[in-house]
Amino acid sequence: MINLMAFKERFGEFDKEVIVEIIDIFIQEYDERILSITQFIDNQNLNEFRKAVHGFKGVMSNFDEESLAYHKIVFMHHHASVLFEETQKGHVLSKEELGQFFTNMTKEFEVFKPASYEMLNDLKAVRNEYL
Repeated sequence: MINLMAFKERFGEFDKEVIVEIIDIFIQEYDERILSITQFIDNQNLNEFRKAVHGFKGVMSNFDEESLAYHKIVFMHHHASVLFEETQKGHVLSKEELGQFFTNMTKEFEVFKPASYEMLNDLKAVRNEYL
């Protein structure tokens, strides 16, 4: 559940139209972001997965940095970034290492999805307060 008081403090200086627009962007992009992350997990594409969770993390930070969804996306981004940095330093990932990484990320993502969906629904309700 989004902390409405913290949300109003964060966006207190913004015009209502701008707040609605920011929320609308999140709502419009939500399904595509979930689908992209799902595909990058399925394809075991570390770099694209890392970039996708990084972008989602940035958007979510606008709304609630205390939510389970935000903590899960931060976790996934951190671990993807660490592993990606290792590859940039010359570490070649074995098929098993990559598979284990994405098995773990699948588990995290399965917790993230319903939590992020809750955030989506909370934002829809918050949006109505600004109309």
